[in-house]
Amino acid sequence: MSAGSMWSPAPGQLLRASPEGNAELFWGLRGGKATLGIITSIEIDLPIPEFYGGALYFDGGDAAAVLHAWWQWSVGLPKSVNTSVALQQLPPLSGVPEPLAGRLTVAVRYAALGDFKAGESLLTPMRSAATPLIDAVGLLPYSAIGAVHSDPVDPMPNFAASLDPGRAARCYSDDARHRLAALADRYDPAGVLCTGQVFRATPKAPDNRS
Repeated sequence: MSAGSMWSPAPGQLLRASPEGNAELFWGLRGGKATLGIITSIEIDLPIPEFYGGALYFDGGDAAAVLHAWWQWSVGLPKSVNTSVALQQLPPLSGVPEPLAGRLTVAVRYAALGDFKAGESLLTPMRSAATPLIDAVGLLPYSAIGAVHSDPVDPMPNFAASLDPGRAARCYSDDARHRLAALADRYDPAGVLCTGQVFRATPKAPDNRS
């Protein structure tokens, strides 16, 4: 995010924020979600023409094996790679791939920049963790970044919650990981349960403090 516009209820006016103007507001918008006002537009300066990524989808019966493999694999990934994993059950509706419709599946989301051959090689352990129902990972234009999570494009009810760093660290204990893997056997199909990498060190100081 390089700049954005928002309606602020405090002064009751449309403001533009960027690292050069309204910098404090810009800092808050990048991490404050809806607490500061209504964001009306966003400008993103991201010169990335393509990436290697997408998602591997596994049967829910392989959830324990896939989750354990993902935890061991993800901690050694370089900074040019990001990944998350989700337990989900997609409805049997038009547009949902038949192998994923109406069943519990595990999605390993993946995105790699830089050396795409290296990015493909890094994914090999997860491709062999179990037999994928669908392997939708490949070289894609950045305009297809939505293919990584395959979130709905239409508005839908949503609830999201995050943990403070201390609680997040405890969630990555060995006991917590075993509990999450066991949860797959009795997972409520009405939602999507996902987890991603935390505490990845930044390779360099950011250009602004947000």
